[in-house]
Amino acid sequence: MTTEQPHTPRRGVYLLPNLFTTATLFGGFYAIIAAIQADFTAAAIAIIAAGFADSMDGRIARLTNTQSDFGKEYDSLCDMIAFGLATAVVVYIWSLSYWAEYKWLGGKLGWVAAFTYTACAALRLARFNVSAALSGGKGDFHGLPSPAAAGVVICYVWASHDLGLAGDVMVLPSLIDVAGRQAAAMCKPINDLRASGAYRRHTAFALTQRLLTQAWERVGGPAAGRLQ
Repeated sequence: MTTEQPHTPRRGVYLLPNLFTTATLFGGFYAIIAAIQADFTAAAIAIIAAGFADSMDGRIARLTNTQSDFGKEYDSLCDMIAFGLATAVVVYIWSLSYWAEYKWLGGKLGWVAAFTYTACAALRLARFNVSAALSGGKGDFHGLPSPAAAGVVICYVWASHDLGLAGDVMVLPSLIDVAGRQAAAMCKPINDLRASGAYRRHTAFALTQRLLTQAWERVGGPAAGRLQ
């Protein structure tokens, strides 16, 4: 009687999910470069492309049976760069950097907000990794995923830029969105995975509301985003 040996994927197959993870990293890196060059449309597209790549690497790893601890850690590091650091840098260069002009507020509120968002993304990823290692990642929803938070922030930047709304006009909404809603949402645990639907509805509503507000300002409504 022969015992059937378990199928072991070839070594090259392990590279496939990691290639998508690397694409996530590249998207974040390119977004920073594009933002430095004031090409915020390209920066936004890069972050969104990174989100697509991030959604594929885990699926491909499960499909090819190539999950590994290395892949999980690599994915977290790339997520931190693309959806934490890069997203914060893009919105800082586009809008939050203009808080330096308000000396009566210390001139540092912009980079403090960007760092707060980055730190919350790191905390969210770290908490998820620890909980997943202890309990298998089932049962708890550990706050808004960093790709979703980055998606809301970067779509806000993209829509505002395409509508012709300059970053210095939108300093207050940028502060509220980055250091307020999205950063807080990433750090707020929910003990029921089904409750994640509430976050998705919140994200869709917030983005729709912001787009409508920006469209109203574009056609001549009150520029509520300008800080007097």
